[in-house]
Amino acid sequence: MTSSTSGSSPGALTLAARQWIIALSVFTVCAFALTPTEQRRPSGHRLPYLQRTIEIDKPCIVMIGNSTLDDSTDPVMLSQLLNTTTEKVQFPGSATAIWYLYIKNVLTKTTNKPQYAIIFFRDNDLTNPDYRVTGNYRTMIQDLSDGEETTLRRLAPSFPQPFVIESLHNHFAFIRQRTVIRDSIEQPIRELLVPPLAGTTAGEAWRMEGLTFADERLNKELLTRIQLVAEEDVDATHYNFGDRVQASFLPLMHDMLREGNIRFIVVRLRRLRDALGKPEPEKLVNYMADLRSWLEERNIPLVDFTHDDRVTPDLFAVGDHLSKTKGMETFTPLLAERLAPLVTNCVHQAAPSQ
Repeated sequence: MTSSTSGSSPGALTLAARQWIIALSVFTVCAFALTPTEQRRPSGHRLPYLQRTIEIDKPCIVMIGNSTLDDSTDPVMLSQLLNTTTEKVQFPGSATAIWYLYIKNVLTKTTNKPQYAIIFFRDNDLTNPDYRVTGNYRTMIQDLSDGEETTLRRLAPSFPQPFVIESLHNHFAFIRQRTVIRDSIEQPIRELLVPPLAGTTAGEAWRMEGLTFADERLNKELLTRIQLVAEEDVDATHYNFGDRVQASFLPLMHDMLREGNIRFIVVRLRRLRDALGKPEPEKLVNYMADLRSWLEERNIPLVDFTHDDRVTPDLFAVGDHLSKTKGMETFTPLLAERLAPLVTNCVHQAAPSQ
């Protein structure tokens, strides 16, 4: 007696599996073949441009940081106030992994090295090597990488990904540039579908969208709360400076800059928490005491704005970011005032004419 089954026969399953394998193989080969060679480049995409910028501009001071630096400091005004040349290098949302790569693969590789490299940070940024090395930050890291970057992979264990995922990201532009692809899909929807539904033209639809989501219409208090919560480091072990410093990029950055005869300065930016008069957590107070001692032993100046009451709450835009108008106009002279006695090697280098 033969029993009946409701599923497919083993032969049919085998055939289906083969068909899927063949289809996937064809897709992979075609995708790889259609990806331009220059877009398959796994690392170092931005290095020539960044190195050339330093060689051409010949700045005496290079400032390195993320958008908190970008929003707070006007390099043209700072150059004029210090009577020298400055360069602002900011990678949005970046942290020490990216700053380390910039120092390693750009500043120390140029012929016209700056006299000073200044890193702008908040709280325990300098000893948090695994912070912001995934997602979109992977692309930043790869663009600044020179080879395998084994030290970075060792200190930032979240960066390496499984072989298959890393290979797909490295070799297929449609995966690496998924944001661009998404935008290219959204654009015809905005231009062809939305205008008829709204009874207007494409240009007017774009203008309406811009007005609807303009900065002045944002709930900045809510956005600030969301941003500050997202950036809060609740891991108490991250504030144990003695344990964290040797497993961070900080000593490496110091050593590379010293060998390149570039003076290292760090600037601690004031956070909105400080401007509002909220106390620093005890773990942060202890951490900063240890950091100061470590920096002093190595003759690395620390410019700390945490308790500078001239940086008032009204100067902030969203989160810890100063406004690019009043905030930047107020903070840049304060920065120049604090840097002036530290960058005396630059006094004979004239600022660019405006």
